[in-house]
Amino acid sequence: MKAVPGSNQFWTRVVPVVVLVYLVWDWLWLPIRFFNQMAFFLFVGIICNFLFKLSPPKNPPTDWQGVAVGHRGVRLELNSGIPENTIESLTYAFDNGAEAVEIDVILTKDNIPVVIHDDNINRLLEGEGFVSQMTFEELRKFPYRHASPTVQIPTLDDVLELIKSRGKKILVEIKPVPQGTDILCKQVAEKLKKYDLVYKSVVISFNPIALYLVRTMDPEIRTCLLFKHDMISTIAKSPKFAITIPSFLSPVTAVLDWILYTSCTTFLPGFLGCSMVGPCVDYVSQHYMDAWIESGYVVYIWVVNEKHRRDHLLERKASVAFDFFN
Repeated sequence: MKAVPGSNQFWTRVVPVVVLVYLVWDWLWLPIRFFNQMAFFLFVGIICNFLFKLSPPKNPPTDWQGVAVGHRGVRLELNSGIPENTIESLTYAFDNGAEAVEIDVILTKDNIPVVIHDDNINRLLEGEGFVSQMTFEELRKFPYRHASPTVQIPTLDDVLELIKSRGKKILVEIKPVPQGTDILCKQVAEKLKKYDLVYKSVVISFNPIALYLVRTMDPEIRTCLLFKHDMISTIAKSPKFAITIPSFLSPVTAVLDWILYTSCTTFLPGFLGCSMVGPCVDYVSQHYMDAWIESGYVVYIWVVNEKHRRDHLLERKASVAFDFFN
């Protein structure tokens, strides 16, 4: 396996700390095992946040500084008939000033990477069902709602061909897939290389494992860790996940949210060898912006639809995603 920037740092610095702290904590053992484990993770999070600082990225994508990004092409275009994550929406974004676009990729039943945000077609297409349970041919039988019947769900190949022909940049988000994250990561890495877009692209994800896998497959691929403050609480409340957490344990998920968010804003991007950090706009602070920029990261902020705020962040050399162009 090829060396991965950031991976050696992870194994040699984080794992020993976690193991040592766990052994000590297990020896102390609190009476209530569940809260003992929660306290352990809190303790480890605190230790890591004190011991580890932001690591400079191995290959900073300075060409992404101050880049206007079309979120899913155009997600909330005022003109009807342009569904998000389609060739039409990406083309519209480029024609109206976008320097790059962001797309979402998941797998069909026959492992074809297609560009769609949701894991089902209910919101966007005239039908119901999960993308992972349909073949690509079955999926293409469903037209988009409120759009021309000629508009079809694109494959990743379709989109990368457009990017290459237009000479633009792209952010490719790896979404959760039941077939296995490694299968999707391998396809994304191979296709970026196939279309000679490794240096015109950044792979983004909320899933640290996906970013780690992509870097092991091709260390030249640049990655960006996405995060927001309430990710674990959101998962705990979502009907999509088979997780039931009693309401009286909500403080526990709040603590885990804090640990994860603080990790994402400090040491985790460096451990994963990320070149960019991707915070939600609602949780961007001046302190973190300064720390990331000083450490050499390019900051990708999503999603900013207020023009004055968007212009300010672009002036600060952040890449900024927004939903519509006018």
